[in-house]
Amino acid sequence: MSDAAASGGVVQTFFANIHAPTQSQLDMLTKKLGIPIMALAHDRDSGGTCMGMIRVERSGQRFAFSDDPVLRPICGFIAWNRWDEPEDIVGWSPRDDWTGSWQGRAVLLGEHELQLPRLGTPMPVHINVVSWLRSHREGVVAIDRKRAWRTLDGFTLAAETVDASLQLRKLLTRPEPRIVVRAQAIERAAA
Repeated sequence: MSDAAASGGVVQTFFANIHAPTQSQLDMLTKKLGIPIMALAHDRDSGGTCMGMIRVERSGQRFAFSDDPVLRPICGFIAWNRWDEPEDIVGWSPRDDWTGSWQGRAVLLGEHELQLPRLGTPMPVHINVVSWLRSHREGVVAIDRKRAWRTLDGFTLAAETVDASLQLRKLLTRPEPRIVVRAQAIERAAA
């Protein structure tokens, strides 16, 4: 499948599977969690996509769409890559702060902001989706925490709090390489 077809498939799949939040869901997001309504209604990107409610079956950090009415709806977003192309669909459960993606492609929500000129200002990095939404979707939030460090490598990053900066430092540290020693070297060292 071409990138253009995949991008069109993401948008088409998103709109085929979302439904509008109920008033009680909106109240929970805006009143209980303090998310501005415009952060739910409109993205900062040129596409201006909204958040929608989706029903999914989770499997680790991935999900599959479901029509099962027993499943509790979660928030769904289109994840745009740094070239402003729709890359994946991300699901977020405000109840347990679970995030996952449909195709496993999304690394960050807000990744399209990486290509914008920063003019010396650091890139805001949020520790969770609710923080990102409270900021009106400014900056990024890691969805795939194992790959996020690669995407953000070379950027100057800004955290909201000291605690968030410590969490981000741990989260965005490159994994140490696995190093083995050849058996001959061990035998020579022992001799």
